[in-house]
Amino acid sequence: MLLCGVLPPVSTFGAQAQAALQRAAALVQEGRLQEADQQAQLALSDPATRAAACSVLGAIRVQQDRLEEGAELLQEAIRLDPHLLGAQLNLAQVYTLQGKDELALPVFRRVLELDPSNAAARVALAHAETEKGNYKRSLELAKPALAAFKQSPEGLLVLATDFLKTGDPSSAKALLEDSRRLRDVPPAWPVNFAKLLVKGGLVAEGIDVLERARKADPS
Repeated sequence: MLLCGVLPPVSTFGAQAQAALQRAAALVQEGRLQEADQQAQLALSDPATRAAACSVLGAIRVQQDRLEEGAELLQEAIRLDPHLLGAQLNLAQVYTLQGKDELALPVFRRVLELDPSNAAARVALAHAETEKGNYKRSLELAKPALAAFKQSPEGLLVLATDFLKTGDPSSAKALLEDSRRLRDVPPAWPVNFAKLLVKGGLVAEGIDVLERARKADPS
């Protein structure tokens, strides 16, 4: 792509780069990835917007299922600006998609250092602790963001496991009401949640979960 042969003054150029970056971010939200890519490329030219432009381009590549390219761009964004929260979170999620938990977890921890209220990082870290059998540590991570956990299928599974494994079936039972408010759950989720409840001694509650899933999808 040919660029204009004469660059505008630095101050004007910086304003144009910032505007291009903002347009790119808006276009990503609208799903217009090719146009967003073009705008973000313009913002790469200005050192003041290069880190954010790499972050936006990385997010675009991830949405295009070009995970390796996305990871490289996100890594560059973080190298240029270690405080870019969105780039850190997106990189951690890319590593998770790639099955590279040993890389994802340290990045999720950095996200939590930058933003202790970040629910996505807390869910990921709590899930990892649950998988290792550290149920009390998992609950400690979850407690500052319990509302967010209860709105997430993965978060609910983590909480239910932690409550049951730490001898608190009444709290696990109370999650049944939260599960009724979930939308767009993965197809296998009701079965997994029901099995967890039944294994924890909440047989009637597990059956209720399966019955609701059957009624919601009679096929």
